[in-house]
Amino acid sequence: DTDGDGYGDGTLLRACQRPDAGFLATELIDTEGDCDNQQAAVAPGLPELCDGLDNDCNGFIDDELDRFSYFRDADGDGYGDARAKLDTCLSTPPARFVANAGDCDDSNSIIYPGAAEVADNGIDEDCNGVDLFLVTKVFPNPFREQVVLHFAQAARVHIQLYDLQGRVVWDNESLLINNQIILDLPSLHPGAYLLLVRESGGGGVYLQQKLLRL
Repeated sequence: DTDGDGYGDGTLLRACQRPDAGFLATELIDTEGDCDNQQAAVAPGLPELCDGLDNDCNGFIDDELDRFSYFRDADGDGYGDARAKLDTCLSTPPARFVANAGDCDDSNSIIYPGAAEVADNGIDEDCNGVDLFLVTKVFPNPFREQVVLHFAQAARVHIQLYDLQGRVVWDNESLLINNQIILDLPSLHPGAYLLLVRESGGGGVYLQQKLLRL
């Protein structure tokens, strides 16, 4: 019983006199079964602890304990990356891990849910899925198959595209989600078009711009 926890590892010594230390009185009780004779906190029947050891010698490490989930916070902003998840029995997160997921860029400490948003810089600082738009703009232009419209306000809009002969080649009414809309226009022929965006229901014109399809 090297670790002195009252359980031996099965090593048998036959002698005419009991050693002073290290061996149990097996003539009194059978106390074999220690699965780690170097750890006093490991022996059959001991309570399982969250320490990376099989404390009760049942063949499982850290079993039958409450489990917690933490997320790596590489940039130290208090929010972790949901893709870097740690499941553990530790009741408090280890270093560089937090209980909050949702960081959309864990390499940048100024980007996290609820961060101050900088308008029109193309960066989603607050992780809501879109930049803050204070300027209405259309890009890319020229375009190939898609055009993105950013608006300074949320609204339902009526969008039309006209060719150079004044014919309507695309007509749609859409609700702006996160103050933007993506137009899929793969069937348009190369050339110049006029984009007209009005308030839904025949209201005022939000935007009128020439577009070039490559």
